[in-house]
Amino acid sequence: MVFPNMGPAPRHPSSLYDFTLEGVVLFVVLWWFSGHPRRNGITSGLFLLLYGVFRFFVGQNVEIGAEYCGSTRMPEFVKDDLKQMVKS
Repeated sequence: MVFPNMGPAPRHPSSLYDFTLEGVVLFVVLWWFSGHPRRNGITSGLFLLLYGVFRFFVGQNVEIGAEYCGSTRMPEFVKDDLKQMVKS
């Protein structure tokens, strides 16, 4: 998707992925799951599990999109910065 005022390169709308998975889907699943009596901490554990899975899924897709669009991924920035810090 090409965003206005952000240059001609297409980008993944990762904020929409985040909203859909971590917002709507996570809310609906937790709302349904918490409607029944459960032991203490089960709903919180499900939240942590699903949030981690959704973040991993969105992160993987954005990373693949960044490679497709030809831009540099964040780990490469971090790696280059660490190399420069070690040299100086």
